[in-house]
Amino acid sequence: MKIAIEIDDDNVISDALDSIVLSHLKNSKQIIRLNKSVHPDDIKQDKNIIKALDVLIEYYGGYNDHAN
Repeated sequence: MKIAIEIDDDNVISDALDSIVLSHLKNSKQIIRLNKSVHPDDIKQDKNIIKALDVLIEYYGGYNDHAN
């Protein structure tokens, strides 16, 4: 069986990839929050990672709730 899909609009592919990346970023942020670190160095590193994820989430156009 051979299936071929041709899409003439590059924006569709780009939008789909952005959606996948955005979903992954939000999921990663949630995982970090759920798995709370105990060691002070890990806590500090997790905060830095969450800040970086916030920037990337905003870049990819996702709603970003900084309060959480």
